[in-house]
Amino acid sequence: MSNAPTRNVPAVIEFVYNNRFATAFQIQKRFSRHARTLRTAQYQLANLVQRGYLNTAPVRSTSPHFPFVYFATRQGLNLVRDTYAGLGIRWEAKATE
Repeated sequence: MSNAPTRNVPAVIEFVYNNRFATAFQIQKRFSRHARTLRTAQYQLANLVQRGYLNTAPVRSTSPHFPFVYFATRQGLNLVRDTYAGLGIRWEAKATE
């Protein structure tokens, strides 16, 4: 995967930020054109975590198959802000975590 984020990455980060937390299932349903399957969404989200745009929240559950819960990081919010600035749109967000 190249270093430059794809066009849908800022939208995914903004979606997670606006909802405070999101699971791969929620993101896959919202962005089904870019992530046609849940497995694809999980792979793409793992890459966003690796790049520092998203992070996983600690979740207490007794189920071994409980899904990861994602939240937007400061680096991810900066990417959204900079992307919008390039389009002439002012966007500010406060870090929640």
